[in-house]
Amino acid sequence: MEARELWKSVLNEMQLVLKNNPSFNAWIKTIQVGEINGNTLDLYFPTRFHLSKFQDQFAKEVEKLVNKLSSGQIKKIECKIQTLKDQFPKEGLFAETEATAFQQTVSNNFKTNLKSKYTFQTFVVGNHNRLAHAAAVACAEHPGEVYNPLFIYGGPGLGKTHLIQAIGNKVLESKKDAVVLYVTSEKFMNDFIQSLASGKIKEFKDNYRKVDVLLIDDVQFLIKKESTLDEFFHTFNTLYQEGKQIVITSDRPPKSLNEMPERLISRFEGGMVVDIGIPDLETRIAILISKCEEKGVKIENKILTFLAQNIEDNVRTLEGILNKIITLQTILQRTPTIDEVKSQIKEFDQRLRKKEISSLKILNTVSNYYKISTEDILGNKRLKEFVKPRQVAMYLMKYEASLSYPLIGREMRGKDHTTIIHGVKKVEKELSRDLVLRREIEEIKQLLYQ
Repeated sequence: MEARELWKSVLNEMQLVLKNNPSFNAWIKTIQVGEINGNTLDLYFPTRFHLSKFQDQFAKEVEKLVNKLSSGQIKKIECKIQTLKDQFPKEGLFAETEATAFQQTVSNNFKTNLKSKYTFQTFVVGNHNRLAHAAAVACAEHPGEVYNPLFIYGGPGLGKTHLIQAIGNKVLESKKDAVVLYVTSEKFMNDFIQSLASGKIKEFKDNYRKVDVLLIDDVQFLIKKESTLDEFFHTFNTLYQEGKQIVITSDRPPKSLNEMPERLISRFEGGMVVDIGIPDLETRIAILISKCEEKGVKIENKILTFLAQNIEDNVRTLEGILNKIITLQTILQRTPTIDEVKSQIKEFDQRLRKKEISSLKILNTVSNYYKISTEDILGNKRLKEFVKPRQVAMYLMKYEASLSYPLIGREMRGKDHTTIIHGVKKVEKELSRDLVLRREIEEIKQLLYQ
């Protein structure tokens, strides 16, 4: 059996095992198969992080499948880091077209819209964004070859714009004649409308379709803009078929882009989908230290720790308040006290805390996410498609709204508190082993805190 034929069978089996789990697209589909050497199958990985994740979660299962499907001829797999295109097979098993090398198609003074301050060096990596960062670096180092498209989602102010522009700046640093274009979805729409009004649609298409890397920020704003979405779809297809890198950001995952055409959602999900979550305390402190270094100022650690402990919602707010404290320190000509810092950030107090999450908001968000009605969640039907969302809603009321079991029962139309306890405990137990459920709850939480 040839290596490619064997690996195709392995992919089919793994897809059945993982079903609709995003892990298949993220960690399995993107592996490139090499050669069979004796009793060993070579597998190539785009990044060290990718390899590490595979070895932790999937290597044993894949090795068993390789052995089984080769009738025992292949005893083991050998994992290697390798993303150089000329050392990969020319076609991926899931590729529709062969990626092409960069081509200079417009003049070197092409306006990129990139800000030079957004680089990978100034991007603070933590558990909340590690995967997104690794995927972005891989795309920047090997555009069009690894994850295409790359879809990054997360709440406002968490670093999506920084990361997407860092990709563009890194590409230009490595290949100065590359054509990179960063735009918000609003600018894409305005450019399209203006081109129609002025009869310059050809210039519009040339501008967007003759690039090597297209970076689109906040794609959710195109929802319901039917003509613009149609044009974006054709632009996407043209670039994808030519092997050009496409990176998209949004405030929600593709499947939650309600009223976005299914044909676009399927293309978004066909690449790599990664999220940026809310940074933990240690990462928030690291971000503040990094910002101080960028600005060439020294703020005492106790002040930075206090800010990080009290500002949880997003990095943008964190940086805005840091600027306020820097100004205060400059005026005072000394380190401000904690009380002085408190007085300065008092006006932000409501914005610094997590938004109060109501049971009603949880019910609406969960029902929209699973595409059922709130009546289905609150009812007593034991259909599988209702039971899971119902228990997820109970779990979120417990941990995101901090409601007691009896109160959750009351919010769930008088359900007995033992039923609520069972539902919450069931979700807790499943979270430890069900990757799909874990991802779904993270996505719902992102929607709750928008």
